[in-house]
Amino acid sequence: LLEFNDTAGDFPREQTLSMLFDRQVERSPDAIALWSKRLEGGWTYRQLKRTVDRNAAVYRNLGACPNQVTGLLAHRSADMFAAMLAILKAGGAYLPLGPDLPASRLMFMLRDSSARLLVTTSEMAELGLMGVHVPEEYGGAGMDFVSYVITLEELARGCGTTAITF
Repeated sequence: LLEFNDTAGDFPREQTLSMLFDRQVERSPDAIALWSKRLEGGWTYRQLKRTVDRNAAVYRNLGACPNQVTGLLAHRSADMFAAMLAILKAGGAYLPLGPDLPASRLMFMLRDSSARLLVTTSEMAELGLMGVHVPEEYGGAGMDFVSYVITLEELARGCGTTAITF
């Protein structure tokens, strides 16, 4: 058992997870990176990178930056993993939030962490979580990854919170 668990090895401490991911994409862009029943197969590294890069750009435009926490509210899924990588690629840190927690606990965790953004899934938004609604102009038509980004200023207003899909 001790030999089996001996996983010590050199890790390039000067590289971020995003950098290591990009290196893997260069090495094997057409290999399956993520498999999911919902995806009816999987995403290749190239497809996952495209999704991550697009979402990271949106997160940066909405305020995700180094040393900034972004809440991530989703069930475990391929979408959640892609959102996590996108938050990291945007330079931020993610705060995993359990979808089964009461809204009051979620709000406490977001405020306590000083998070500027909350990223959640369409499933959570459709449940009417914390008064989130999606304007028609942000319907996300034709997108392979749909999530909602809510600024905490919008969240604090309660009803009428605006969600943005991409």
